[in-house]
Amino acid sequence: MVSVRTILLVSLVGYSTLALATPPASPWWLPVQPYWLPMCFFFDAHIDEEKANAQIRSLSEQYAGCGIHLKPFTFTIREGFSSDLQSIRALAEKACPFVDEFGVRGAIQMQTSNKKLPVSMCNDSKASGCSTLCESHSFSVLGPQAGAEVALHESLHSNCCGPLCVDAGQGSGQPAGYDLELASLGSRPQTEYASRSAISSKKISASACAALRAGASSNEVRSWRAGRDDVYYKRETEILSQYDLNAGVSFFKAQSPRPPAEVKVPPEPVVILTSTTGEKLLDTLRDGEDKKKNDEATQVTNLSMVDGSYRHHLWKIKVGKR
Repeated sequence: MVSVRTILLVSLVGYSTLALATPPASPWWLPVQPYWLPMCFFFDAHIDEEKANAQIRSLSEQYAGCGIHLKPFTFTIREGFSSDLQSIRALAEKACPFVDEFGVRGAIQMQTSNKKLPVSMCNDSKASGCSTLCESHSFSVLGPQAGAEVALHESLHSNCCGPLCVDAGQGSGQPAGYDLELASLGSRPQTEYASRSAISSKKISASACAALRAGASSNEVRSWRAGRDDVYYKRETEILSQYDLNAGVSFFKAQSPRPPAEVKVPPEPVVILTSTTGEKLLDTLRDGEDKKKNDEATQVTNLSMVDGSYRHHLWKIKVGKR
């Protein structure tokens, strides 16, 4: 015979196993990273959702190894935005105003089907990605074929802020990982660098981690934690669900990705009549009104009576299109 104590013990063990198998949405056992960094990711509808998630996951894991919680904000952007890089950057900063929203610097990474964007930005025909260096709103673009390694390479260009992360052969010679090396902040202008070939070194160096932390912010107050799943981005294929970069507004505060189009309905013709008696009101109806209109007119003759006399009223009768 099974005792009550045995049943209780088995129940507790089963509950514990279930709890471990289904962790909560915000896992309490994950450490709070000492630093955090907001980053916006823009994709057009041609970029594969699984590919986009793999790239963001790779960045999140590598940054976590440096003690930084990467806080991603992901958006599907509508086509039709400008092909001018200066205009795109200005609109991107308005869409993700990190300083206004959080009081910290951040980065924006954009990937579209337009392979000419990184080429144009870096003025390099072989560029598969291109980025600015350590700005309050660092900005990078990826070509359609760029993967997680190039995305991470460009993000290091964007977010290493003490010292900078530049392409191998263009800095101090001290390796940063992902075919990058460190360069002094004051040794070069804030220019862009391209990814021209396959990435060989696939680990962020300790020195580059320190440079990334210099571009991140303290996580002591916000205490951001990683989520339990790997779904960072959901591609929106419906135009009305995509975000309009041309709108020039903050995506953080948008109640909906795109305001509904204004539908202009012509007003119905209205006849305004004043009458003190129901009989006079009925006399104003036009000849030829159908039975429905006559029924409506009959209803409005039911004027309220107070002390046996009609009160003066203002009536509106919809006559519709003839």
